[in-house]
Amino acid sequence: MVYHQNPGITAADNVPLRELLVMVDGHIQEWAVLDEGATICVIRKDLWEELHLPIQTAGRTGVEMADATMSQTEGIIRDLPILIGNLVVFIHAQVVEKAPFRLLLGRPLYQLTLAIREDTADGGMDVTFHDPGNRSHVVKMPTRERGIPRSSGHYVDFSTGK
Repeated sequence: MVYHQNPGITAADNVPLRELLVMVDGHIQEWAVLDEGATICVIRKDLWEELHLPIQTAGRTGVEMADATMSQTEGIIRDLPILIGNLVVFIHAQVVEKAPFRLLLGRPLYQLTLAIREDTADGGMDVTFHDPGNRSHVVKMPTRERGIPRSSGHYVDFSTGK
């Protein structure tokens, strides 16, 4: 089989994960890691403790980490409000003791909001979220490359989503 492509046009060796600025439970701004490969949403224990929300230990589950190790969650926070721009959604988040992030939004969020990812040639990414209760209400949000320091000045006006 012969392929005809400019040999100078290839995929990058690696592409960083993206983060989205959200408001958790109406009062904590947090850069959440977006991970379409994650089957759950995850919140690290220190963020959960700051929120002072109840946890259901009956909802504990085993989690396979990226390095193929297994870990047991502390429990689950049900109906955790997440503000994305001017859109509030409710997710269930598993609480873990240790993670390289404080909040990870996985496939459940993408499925709930019919999220549409828009990549750009320069590595950027925007995500459009649909309100689960009113699909005509959509919010398009910018993301940032994971690893940008918290003091970078990237903040969102949650009343407008910009």
